[in-house]
Amino acid sequence: MRGSRLGLQARHRIAGSARLLSRRSFERATEADIDAMLRRLRLQRCRHPGCARLNLVGDGKPLGNERGYCERHRLQDIAVSAAREQAKLDAERARSDGLKKARGFRYKATLWIHRDHGDDAGVVLYFVKKPAAAGLRREAARRRSRILDDFHVEKL
Repeated sequence: MRGSRLGLQARHRIAGSARLLSRRSFERATEADIDAMLRRLRLQRCRHPGCARLNLVGDGKPLGNERGYCERHRLQDIAVSAAREQAKLDAERARSDGLKKARGFRYKATLWIHRDHGDDAGVVLYFVKKPAAAGLRREAARRRSRILDDFHVEKL
């Protein structure tokens, strides 16, 4: 039975980290293989316009950094992308709440269902009158949640 291929992760406190993979299996690797992998490491300038910082690059582009940005610009890119996704979710939630309010519902309860196998799920329930905590606990118990008090009620 053969093991996996030899892999190496290099890290620099300023230039980030990079991964390298060898064609050799882990059991057959020698010091020469590791030296050859280290020679494949290189530095690449950040591709963000006007930035001169360096990235450590191994096999291909830095892992999780397809644009070739430095750490600062990569994190900015992630934050912008997350804000865009959050805005989409907020718009969808506002549309859904508006439709329910037009149908006469005035309260929204978010109930978290915790099961033994680790999959937590959120359930959104709408009510005409403010729901009692006991009723929400019963609903959590009916859905076989381990924690019955994990809910939040808000007015639409």
